Amino acid sequence: MKIGRNEPCPCGSGKKYKKCCLLTKNQAPTISDPFAGSTDFSYIIPNAEKLYERIKCYAFQDLIVAAFCLNLWRRNRSALAQALTLHLALSKDKPFGNLSIKEYSDFQSFFSKISDLLPITVMEDYIIDDYGEVFINHNETSYPIIIGTGYLQVYSMVRYLQTLARIHDVEKDFCSILAYYKTIIDFTKATNIPNSDQEIVYELPSEEFWITITSLFEDKTFQKQAQVVAGILGDCDSPIERKSFVKRNGSYYPLLNYGILADYYKMLLSSASESEKHDHIIETIHSLLENTFNFSNNPPNRVLINPKIMSNDLKSEIVDEGLIFATATKNNIIIAVDQSAFPKKSFFVDTINKIEQELVKDDCAYLNRTFEIQLKVTVA
Repeated sequence: MKIGRNEPCPCGSGKKYKKCCLLTKNQAPTISDPFAGSTDFSYIIPNAEKLYERIKCYAFQDLIVAAFCLNLWRRNRSALAQALTLHLALSKDKPFGNLSIKEYSDFQSFFSKISDLLPITVMEDYIIDDYGEVFINHNETSYPIIIGTGYLQVYSMVRYLQTLARIHDVEKDFCSILAYYKTIIDFTKATNIPNSDQEIVYELPSEEFWITITSLFEDKTFQKQAQVVAGILGDCDSPIERKSFVKRNGSYYPLLNYGILADYYKMLLSSASESEKHDHIIETIHSLLENTFNFSNNPPNRVLINPKIMSNDLKSEIVDEGLIFATATKNNIIIAVDQSAFPKKSFFVDTINKIEQELVKDDCAYLNRTFEIQLKVTVA
């Protein structure tokens, strides 16, 4: 069966087919590079090599500020390959010069020198340019997050990340990352122009925004936060699309990475045990259900967490294992069952059959004494 270029990749990565397995199938790296083979963007390597030759005359620290300004500009959000090409050129373990980029005129000259190597192609897709309008609450503090990162269901992922960070006992690191991004967004939001016409462009940011970014890099809070987060995410072996920092001469320099939270979640998952992976999912579901539905004392509106199905005399438990939650609707009782809690598929099937048989009896069963089950059963 033919897969459309813009359809979700069948490998389950959450990316479009043309930006995932189609690249592996049709395009092999053409130039030797430390990131080749580990990145989904191997097609940018030739231009990154050419770009390095154009920018190697500039001072490295000034290039970092210029790249950050270009890639944080909201109208450039959808130009992901262009941003990564510049990042890859900056990641070369090769010498740079001392030509400065201090004034806006210097920045203009720099951009005119590189723009022809960063054209928009058919590989780019429009990404919603949200910029801190969405918040999450963590430890009674609100943090802005960016959900239009090119990943699917970023907001949901962050909720699971909150739980996994607590289970891993790295909430301090998680909060440091959230605070780092909050500083960036709060500092630059007023001068960062939205992409109201929804064009895919890679353009020169405004002079006002350039001044904002240079001020950000001079800000002591940002400098301290960047160094803290670099200690958490400064892995120089990551593929270029997951880099938030580049290391040079023993120091870390920030790169703009909209997917920083998604990448941190992947990092925690890679070191999590199977039980931690399972537990953080179940605990997140429980937390969301409790916070969303259990604000009322009216039983029909409530959700039972880890319910037990009792006999109608309440003296014995019919089912008490593997049940995540239960809730009543007008005509049904919905029960969620965790299949992974059963060592064999046959045990899971037997439990489902037992639930269905018990709950449709005329002498009704009970769930934690809260729901009287007399109606049709739906097993989620």
